[in-house]
Amino acid sequence: VINPGDKIKGYVKQVREDGKIDLALDPVGFKQSIDVYSQTILTALEENNGMLDLNDKSNPEDIKFLLGMSKKAFKKAIGSLYKQKKIVILKAGIRLKE
Repeated sequence: VINPGDKIKGYVKQVREDGKIDLALDPVGFKQSIDVYSQTILTALEENNGMLDLNDKSNPEDIKFLLGMSKKAFKKAIGSLYKQKKIVILKAGIRLKE
């Protein structure tokens, strides 16, 4: 939820002919957004001794609370990190690969 006066990072999606702008809270484009979310997850893993008690079956509210991202973004990011062989996906959560 965004309230008047909140300061948050946003991205310009489009500048309209009438001078108004369309903003997005997530980076525009799949690659850019996945990179941002992947880095957020890697940072959280490093800060928690290489383990997070979250996986693709986790409650969306838990993911939002701990990482500030949607479950959909989380799943895409961990899929990308898994393909890059940076993490291991376990029943109990995700772990940095050694």
